[in-house]
Amino acid sequence: MRVLEQSDEHLILDRAAGTVELRRRNLRRVHRDVFSVNELAQDGIMVQADEGAYLIALKLISRSDPLPMRSYYQSGRTVRAGAEAARKWLASDPLKA
Repeated sequence: MRVLEQSDEHLILDRAAGTVELRRRNLRRVHRDVFSVNELAQDGIMVQADEGAYLIALKLISRSDPLPMRSYYQSGRTVRAGAEAARKWLASDPLKA
């Protein structure tokens, strides 16, 4: 028996709609969490670390715990680079100002 498990996570920053969407897809379904840009806390894009591995999480005003983008940590610079790109987008976004 061979099991193929694919997952796909996207953080969608929509300037025109003023939304941040966290979309997770696996073989069975697509799960979407959509928030207003204004729901993000001041430090809304976080990088959580655990023994040299990282994940992006959204810090929302309405939630006490951050909402992780993935269910697992990753190593490498990709996670930190993605978080930095999202932070730059937010900093330049007139809707968030």
